[in-house]
Amino acid sequence: MAKIDPVSQYIRESFLDSSPIAEAAAGRALKRIKRREAINRLACVLLPVASILLILFLLIPGGVQAPKDDILSSPTSSPAAQPQPPEAGTVFVSEDDPYYHAFEDCAGITGETEPLMERVARLSGKYACAVCCEFETKKPLVEAMSIGDILILRYEDEYLYEPELTGVFGFSYPTSLEGEDALLKVSKYLHAKRYIDFINSACQNKSASLLARTPGILYLFPGETASDINDPYQASLKYPDQKELSSRYIASSHYALYFPDFKTEKTISAYGRVNGIELTLQMDGDIVRSTDSFTMQTIEDIASFDVRRIDEESLRHSSEAGDLPYSVYHTQNEYVLVLKEKHADPYLLENVTLRIGETEFTVNGYMDLSGDWEALDEQCAVYALILTEKEADDIINGADIALEHLNFARIASESGYAYTPVQYGTGAYGVMDASGEFVIAPEYENAWSYQDLSGLNAIGVTGPIILKDYAGTIYLYDGETLDEIAWYSMDGANSIGYAFPRSKRNSFNISSSGIYEFRRDEGVYLLSHTGEVLMSFLYDESGNYENNLYYSPTFLHETVGYPDRIVLYEQKGSYVPDRMWIADLNGNRISRDFERLIPLTWSESGALFITVTYDRELAEKNFYLPYYEKGLPFSGYETDPSFRLGLVDQNGNEVAECKYIALEIIEDLLYLTEENGEKRMIELIH
Repeated sequence: MAKIDPVSQYIRESFLDSSPIAEAAAGRALKRIKRREAINRLACVLLPVASILLILFLLIPGGVQAPKDDILSSPTSSPAAQPQPPEAGTVFVSEDDPYYHAFEDCAGITGETEPLMERVARLSGKYACAVCCEFETKKPLVEAMSIGDILILRYEDEYLYEPELTGVFGFSYPTSLEGEDALLKVSKYLHAKRYIDFINSACQNKSASLLARTPGILYLFPGETASDINDPYQASLKYPDQKELSSRYIASSHYALYFPDFKTEKTISAYGRVNGIELTLQMDGDIVRSTDSFTMQTIEDIASFDVRRIDEESLRHSSEAGDLPYSVYHTQNEYVLVLKEKHADPYLLENVTLRIGETEFTVNGYMDLSGDWEALDEQCAVYALILTEKEADDIINGADIALEHLNFARIASESGYAYTPVQYGTGAYGVMDASGEFVIAPEYENAWSYQDLSGLNAIGVTGPIILKDYAGTIYLYDGETLDEIAWYSMDGANSIGYAFPRSKRNSFNISSSGIYEFRRDEGVYLLSHTGEVLMSFLYDESGNYENNLYYSPTFLHETVGYPDRIVLYEQKGSYVPDRMWIADLNGNRISRDFERLIPLTWSESGALFITVTYDRELAEKNFYLPYYEKGLPFSGYETDPSFRLGLVDQNGNEVAECKYIALEIIEDLLYLTEENGEKRMIELIH
C-alpha cells in the first residue's frame, strides 16, 4: 500500500466538502509536491554522474574556453522559472518582514507561479506570504491555544471578511501619516492579496480607499457556560478581570494573548467584534499619505473554540536575562515568548515596553499568584508575545531582552511644567516634580490640572492642580509653587480652607483663566485663583438661580493674566438675557446695561468685550442663545439682518461703535467689517 505523506493526508482531510475550485487547487499543490519529490530522487542519481563528467572535462587540455563577451551579462530570469518579488515601491516590505517573498522562507514552490493554499503553507512551517499564497474563504481557521494560564486566539485574515458589517458603533477622527509611516499604517490592517491590490490601485490611480477589518475580543468565559449566558454584559460582570497581554498580526493571522480570570479547560468561548477601519492611501509624486478612521462594526455572536494545549515538548528555548526568566515555545506554526519578572510592582503592569534587541513592543502583564509567595515584592509578573521566526531565532542566539515600565522622569520632562499630576500605573494619583519624583504621594482618587489653561486659549498662565481624595475632599494647589491654596471639605467646617455642605454633585471646573467654578447641589460658587469665594449663585425652589442672576466669565481669545471682570446678566424664563452688564469679581456693577455682552480677550492692560444688538424674537424662535455665535470670524448678519456688533473695554467704555456685521482676528489684529464692506483694524490689547 502506497505511503501517504502528512501534507497529502492533511489536504485530503481539509477539503472533504470543498468546492471544485478548492479541490483543483489542492490537486495542483499535490502534483507540485510529488513533482518536487521526483526531481529530488532524480537529482540524487544525476548529481554524482555530472560531478565525474565535470572533473574529466577540466582535466582534458583545451577543455576550458574563455567566455564570450555576450554571455558575461546576467541573463533575465524567467517568471516561470522563479517567482519574482513585485517591483520596488509596489509592495512595501523589507527582507526582514515575514511577508517578504524570500525564496527560503515563503511558501512558494520554485518552478511554479501558481499560488499555494494558505493552510498547506502553514502546515509545512512556511510563511503564508502575500505574494505566494491564496487564502481560503471556506471554513476559515480560528483556533485557541493555551500555554499554562495564557490563552492564545488566532484569527485568519479571511475570517474577518465573512460577516456583514451591519451596525455603526462610534467614530474616531482620522489620523494621517506620510512616507514610510503611511505605508506601515496600511500594512497594519491589510495583508495578502488585499494589500497588493490596494497598493497597486494607489500607484495606478494616485489614490485608493478600502474598508479594512480588525478583530476585537470583548469578553472571554469558559466554553461550558456559553449556553447559560444570554447577556454579554452579565458575562463581563461574572468574569471582570481579564487581561489582554498583547496582540499582533503575523503571517496572515491576527493573534490576541489573554490571561482570563478562570481556569482554561477544553473549550473557550469568546464574545467578539469585527471593527471596520476606513483606509485611504494617496500617492503624490514621491510623497505617500495615508489616513485611517474607525467607522463601523458588527457585534459577533458568542463563539466557542476547542483549546489546543501547548505542552513542555514545545519548549524551544529557555534562559534568564537578569531578573527576567523567559521561555520560547514553538506551537506548530507560531513562536511564543513567555517572560516572567521577579519582584514585580502590581501597579505597573500595563503599557510596558518589551525590548528584543533593537525592536520595541508594548505588552501588558498579570501577577502570577500560583506560587507560595511570602511577601508582595517577591511576587512574579508574567508577559507574553507572539514572535516571528526571525525574532525567535534572535532570542535563541542571544538577543538582549529588557522591560521598561512607566518612565516618570520622561513624563515629567515632556509635560514641561514644574509640577505634574500623574497616576501611578493602575494605582492612585499624586504629583511629580520636574525630575519625576513624587512630591505629593500617589494616595488620591483623582488628580487633574489646567496647567497653562490651553483649553481656554490662555497663554503664559499656569493654572492650579486639583487633587480629590477617596472621601471626596478637594485640595487646590498652586501650579507653579505647589503651595496649598485651599481645601474643600464635604462634612463641615475646616480651619485652613473653605467649607461647604455635603453634596453628591461636587465638581470643580475652570470657565475662565483664574476663575473656578465649584458646583454643589445648592448652586455654584465662583472662586478666585487664590481660592477666595467671590460670588455664589444658589438655586431657588424652582431650580433657577436666585434673583434670576447668571454669570458668563469665559474669555474666548488668547488671554494673559487673571481677569478681574465678569459678565452678569438677568434672565427671566426666556432663551435670551433681559439685560447684561460688566461687574467686578465680587459682583459690583461697572458698566451700563447691554443687550448682549461676550468676553473676548483679557491682558495685563485690560479687556475687550463684544457688544451685540440683534432680533430678540428671532433668537427666541431658534431656541438657542446665541444662535448666531459660531466662533471666529464672528458674524450673524446672514441669518439676522438686524445683527450688529461693537466693542467695549473692561469699564464698559465704547471702543468701536455697535454698527459692524463681522469680527475677525488675524494674528494680533482685529478686523471689523461694516455692511458696505469697509473694514476697520484695531490692534489687540497685550
